[in-house]
Amino acid sequence: MAPGTSLSVLEISAIFLSITALLTYVNHRFIGLPTTIGVMVISMLLSIGALFSTSFAWF
Repeated sequence: MAPGTSLSVLEISAIFLSITALLTYVNHRFIGLPTTIGVMVISMLLSIGALFSTSFAWF
């Protein structure tokens, strides 16, 4: 993607759908919680991890 261009609604939706599908697979394969709860827990952990990683400036 070239600098200065923005993502369309379709592209953002596709990204979120792909992330949700990946989280659902991880939950089903390794964790075993009900789908809604598993995706919510994993996404909360990823969000907290993203907050901490930005505060430590790892990337």
